[in-house]
Amino acid sequence: MIRRLRVKFVCVNMAIAAAMLCVIFGLVLHFTQAGLEAESQRVLEAVARDPLRLEQPGSGTLPYFVLQVWPSGVRLLTGGGYYDLTEETLWSLLAAALETGQSSGVLPAYKLRFCVLEPPNGQGYAFVDISSEAGAMERLARSCLVIGCAALLAFFAVSLALARWAVKPVDEAWR
Repeated sequence: MIRRLRVKFVCVNMAIAAAMLCVIFGLVLHFTQAGLEAESQRVLEAVARDPLRLEQPGSGTLPYFVLQVWPSGVRLLTGGGYYDLTEETLWSLLAAALETGQSSGVLPAYKLRFCVLEPPNGQGYAFVDISSEAGAMERLARSCLVIGCAALLAFFAVSLALARWAVKPVDEAWR
């Protein structure tokens, strides 16, 4: 009977600790994702305001490029980055952006965030690389998982010790 009481004590402590860790790590992941997304959105908006900008917009270091489609059908590439910018890739990016039916969004297959530009001489699309955003979130999720497992093991050890200490008076009274 005392053993069952100890097991219940440990289970309750572990449930509370696991719930708290899940909430904490969930909030860390959520707010980090929101911050990274806001940064890439700021770069995208800076490019959208001035598509022919030659230097990197804003304080961020996210690679970007602008694809402009002129009424004559000629494409003009501006901006910087380290992409495969062959004509075939540009057409597939344009098709993927058009396929979403939105004026801005994310192309997960290409790890790019985009928005539609309406310059005076033709329609354009600004693209910002979000692969670093995805990589950072993946690394953070792994770190949270490792830290969470280590913390749960530590909580388990502490819970075992606390269970013995908390149940000791009941054990003595029982005997």
